[in-house]
Amino acid sequence: MKRLGSPWRKSAGIRARSLPERGRTLHPAWTSSFRSPNIPDIRALRLIASRAHRSWPEARLSRSLCCGGLSPQTASSRGTALIFATWVLTCGSVVFAQSASPEAKGESRLEAGLAFAQTLGSTSFNTTQTVREFAENGTLRSAYKIGGARGGGVHLQYNLRPRFALRLGFHTFSRKSTGTFEAEVPHPFFLGRPRTVTGTQAGLGFHESAYSLTGAYRGGSGRWRWSVDGGPAVFAVSATVAEKVAYGHVFPYDTATFSGITSTRKKAAPIGVAAGVELVRDLSPSISVLAQARFNRGSGNLDVNGQKISIKSGGAQARFGLRFVLLRR
Repeated sequence: MKRLGSPWRKSAGIRARSLPERGRTLHPAWTSSFRSPNIPDIRALRLIASRAHRSWPEARLSRSLCCGGLSPQTASSRGTALIFATWVLTCGSVVFAQSASPEAKGESRLEAGLAFAQTLGSTSFNTTQTVREFAENGTLRSAYKIGGARGGGVHLQYNLRPRFALRLGFHTFSRKSTGTFEAEVPHPFFLGRPRTVTGTQAGLGFHESAYSLTGAYRGGSGRWRWSVDGGPAVFAVSATVAEKVAYGHVFPYDTATFSGITSTRKKAAPIGVAAGVELVRDLSPSISVLAQARFNRGSGNLDVNGQKISIKSGGAQARFGLRFVLLRR
């Protein structure tokens, strides 16, 4: 089988064997990398490239494979995908092998995590307000449905013992809500003859952040670990809500039609709980990939024109991310 160029032999095979013959020794990190089973055999990579060379004549592999690139004039989409996959496999294996040498010692004490988060389902809350107009009190009943959104979460974990840890977490989401409104609007001429106005408005803002302090119980074996945690949470919510409905009416004003709302942005700090389960897979002694299923719930009040409006925040979440060891015992 034809060899694909000489840089592989010079950089990996010949150089690694010739240096000790000259009386020199390689750094332990490099020698462990050459011996690591994580690094694919160079001959296997050459065999893959040779088969691709024969299978797709329109996507001939150039010598740029040895340099981590490809020739744009000759590579098709399938050839590009193969080269990219081979390059990622090789580079990723080298990174993992080097990160594992020298091998980390001691159990982790402090860890940090960063995750992509997605809310699952929706959250809703209802309000009833008194609106005064034409020297008479009317009512405004509102129902808000908060949709799902993408967000992010971070946490710091302090491992007290092998099975117990404290976790300080933070997450943030920028969501949108849809409001459904029903108002009893007083008549401009007659008392006790309210007109009913109904309507819906979408795209109302709802920004949510939360801090949680939870205790975690951990377990696992080998490279796989799991944990369950729970504790209190404090939310910071900024929500767009209706102060009153906007409507149109014409003489004799016996009916009115919905034309929108007069909205305002209010803030609240609901208090609630946070809980979750997670599955962790160690990529190296210092880096892990994690998957979490979490549930947070808080309730609080917004002040709208001197009236308290009860709201709910939080909900179910799915998270995927990485965790890093910052400090060891």
